[in-house]
Amino acid sequence: MSSQLKGIVQCFTNSVWNDWQRPWSRATPEASTGSGFVISTCRRLIITNAHVVAFASTLQVRKDGDFDKHVAQILAVSHQTDLAIVTVASDAFWLDAIELPLGETPRLQQHVDVVGFPIGGNSVSITSGVVSRINWSVYSQSREANLVVTVDTAINNGNSGGPAMSDGHTLENEALRRFVLLPPTASGILVQHVPKVSNLDAVLRVGDVLTAVDGMAISNDGRVRREKGASPLDFRVVVTSKLVGESLTLSVFREGARLELAVAAENPPKLLPSTWYSPASYVMFAGLVFVPLSAELVEEGAYHAELLYAGEGLKHKSTSQQMVSVIQILPHELTLGYSELEFPAHLPLLAIDGAPVHCLADVAAATLRSSGEWICFSFAQGRRLALPLAEARRATTELLAEHRIPAVASDDIAAAVRRATEEAPAAAVEAALV
Repeated sequence: MSSQLKGIVQCFTNSVWNDWQRPWSRATPEASTGSGFVISTCRRLIITNAHVVAFASTLQVRKDGDFDKHVAQILAVSHQTDLAIVTVASDAFWLDAIELPLGETPRLQQHVDVVGFPIGGNSVSITSGVVSRINWSVYSQSREANLVVTVDTAINNGNSGGPAMSDGHTLENEALRRFVLLPPTASGILVQHVPKVSNLDAVLRVGDVLTAVDGMAISNDGRVRREKGASPLDFRVVVTSKLVGESLTLSVFREGARLELAVAAENPPKLLPSTWYSPASYVMFAGLVFVPLSAELVEEGAYHAELLYAGEGLKHKSTSQQMVSVIQILPHELTLGYSELEFPAHLPLLAIDGAPVHCLADVAAATLRSSGEWICFSFAQGRRLALPLAEARRATTELLAEHRIPAVASDDIAAAVRRATEEAPAAAVEAALV
């Protein structure tokens, strides 16, 4: 182990996070540390956790036993798997660096050493244990499920980064198995929904029974055995272990007939994506701060938001589609009586002046193009918010100055705002300040 410690690095990060309640500004800078390890000396690659380098304004790394820190650059980040690849340009850093090759998925009770730099010191820490569980669980970084290995040894703060398809229904009910014409010797899961934004929409149908993925049989409770003698895992482990574009073979029973289908692995957009580490988007109008909903913003209300959206007969059909809501109502006499309790963050905005809202850019365009006496915002559950248009535009101008908001929309929405100003009334253009 001692000969490999020159492959272990400590990461020093200064981060400036988004301010989600005030998306036009940034939070106070924070300093943090984490761990990583060298995976290629010839390509000069270091792997660490995505959350270690998230929103990094500066990043430095230092090998175990070294005195000097070296400036590092982020090459790639996967928030879904909480991994990041960084590099160091300095030749001095790589002189005695040791490469640690990536291994295969460990087995239960396999011995492991957890190596890193936990908070409380600058020297490397090594703890030992065994693999106690291999499971499919939700990552705190992305709030998406993936493969998880549990070890029975301490992993403290600062150790992070150190080395160490469609919806389905289980087919454990015999009557349901007979109903879908599944042979007695077969097993699998019933396809209940195929997203329109996924390439699976071209090959799978509702009512299909998915029996195997890449030749691995799926049990009636939705699990596969990846290797002989290995513990069964959720079949989605096979899917998420693929790189985007790699081939995936699906075995299905359709109306009693067996089919072999080929599809490319993908990363389809989600109606409620995880955007915690993305630049904040917003539109502010008359104190109403509109944002695209994400899994983090609504937290426990995420499932509730999707139910409300589906309850309005709406489905995820487009890659540009977003669920939009009000994250905050800035105080102004015009909006007195409208509260964030009445319009909570998980309440989707459906339309403005009767025109459907499919994404945040629609909000920017609609607020500028509106030309009546009133502007009306329609939300789920039949809730409405109406404002006199001229007064609302004056309130927008006043609130931009009062709160030092640079523009009515974030940079990624600005193009839509500029396109809308070509047809918008002069008062709207003045209020937009773009």
